[in-house]
Amino acid sequence: MNNERINKNIVKKQDNILILKRRKKKKIRRVAFLFLLISVILIILLLNLNIFKIQKIEFIGNENAKIAEVEIKATDELIGKNIFIVNYDKILNDISKDPYVDDVIVRKRIPNKINFVINEKKTLFYINNGKYVILDKDGTVLEIDNEVKNGIIEIIGIDIDDDIKLKDNINLDKFHKDLLHEFADLFSRNTSGLNPYKLDVGNLTNLNLFVNDIEIKMGDLYNLKYKLNFAFTIIDEYQLADKSGYIDVSDHNLPVYNCQ
Repeated sequence: MNNERINKNIVKKQDNILILKRRKKKKIRRVAFLFLLISVILIILLLNLNIFKIQKIEFIGNENAKIAEVEIKATDELIGKNIFIVNYDKILNDISKDPYVDDVIVRKRIPNKINFVINEKKTLFYINNGKYVILDKDGTVLEIDNEVKNGIIEIIGIDIDDDIKLKDNINLDKFHKDLLHEFADLFSRNTSGLNPYKLDVGNLTNLNLFVNDIEIKMGDLYNLKYKLNFAFTIIDEYQLADKSGYIDVSDHNLPVYNCQ
């Protein structure tokens, strides 16, 4: 009798457990269905409410990139479209065609504003081959013009093709590529107030940088950062910024200068 009672209790407990599991599953299904229903309603609202239709488009960071036509096209194609489902690929592709554009991203400003954020390549150098061929640190042609802006450094000692085009890369060996990268980094850190305007890289054992009216003879590729800082320190300490002449730091242990 005791065994029968125990068995009945076990069966009853198992039945209760199964009932609880079924109730739990039903509750989960109800919650899941309710969540799905709410999600569908929200999606329908997001896709149809006027508040989420694009009303304003802004381009940020395009100081040099010529994208006026793209701005007009973006306005025509995107204004009034839903901010969540509109395709931006065509506009992004058109922006990226400009030589100055390094990359561009879309930022959605909910509820109805779009920002195209453009990261531009930096104009650092130029080569004069009858026209001013303006380059970034990689030697990519950003612009070909009859004039050049202040602050861009002329490179001499590198030949380029007469038929070179926008977005082409000038022909550089590894040493010259590394050299332009290093000088680009050095110039970006320049806080001296001195203005380099020309760099002669025709002979990699006899590099020359022209600052104001002073020629800085830097010698070979070795320890350029130290040599440049040393030359700038000499200019500062001996107040040579308004003088003309040369400073020779090719042997940084024995610098020589002659400025008047």
